[in-house]
Amino acid sequence: MVLVRVLHGIIIGTLALESLYAGFQVFIVLQPEGMVGPLLFGATEVPLELLIVRRMYAIEAWLAFAALAIYLGLTEVLPRRLLLDRALQRPLQRPPVLEQDPGSNGILPLPLTERAEEPELPCPPADPAPGAGTATRSQIVGARRPDDALRRS
Repeated sequence: MVLVRVLHGIIIGTLALESLYAGFQVFIVLQPEGMVGPLLFGATEVPLELLIVRRMYAIEAWLAFAALAIYLGLTEVLPRRLLLDRALQRPLQRPPVLEQDPGSNGILPLPLTERAEEPELPCPPADPAPGAGTATRSQIVGARRPDDALRRS
């Protein structure tokens, strides 16, 4: 058990040091002369070789940080949550399932339990009288709303 704890500490320490080292390389060691902080629009003035090396270190930093976050999530957060749930004798809480309309614009709707009733829209009569519901161009242009021109005719 002690060996597992030591190995766990070594993995966390290695990933943390790797992400700090790569960040140090990007923001301190490989900082172009005369520039402070992120490059932003100054990236056009930096030599290509320096820019590529900085990007490689930045990718390395992100990978180390992501690996550390995943490792801590699987070894520290998840077991503690499972122990807490088992102690309280309740199953894991899952988020509610959302209904997705096939013709939607990508915005997720409210869960089914919280969905508001849709208002009923007025329907036109099935057989309108001849000439009803038509308006001339001048009536439509002069109307404040498109419905006003149809009501006047």
